[in-house]
Amino acid sequence: MKYKLSQHVRIHCDEAADNYYLFCIDSGARYRLNRMGYVIWMMLEEGKTRDAITKRIFKISSTDFEFCSKDIDDFFNFLLDNELIRIGILK
Repeated sequence: MKYKLSQHVRIHCDEAADNYYLFCIDSGARYRLNRMGYVIWMMLEEGKTRDAITKRIFKISSTDFEFCSKDIDDFFNFLLDNELIRIGILK
């Protein structure tokens, strides 16, 4: 499944301070991400599918696949629920 980023969301990162934020221009809401959330967001910006993201995160994490997949599902549900991303059409 492929996702589209909301046009009303901007990302700010300060890697030196290990701070990552998503800002919703419309609502003024700010969401803090951890480093893994930031990596996932960047892969979404590259147009990666959920499956590709899950496989990549699994390779770089030290968790089992089931836990990794569940954690990513939770993050995607959070992004969808807060309208930070939407489901796109695969081409």
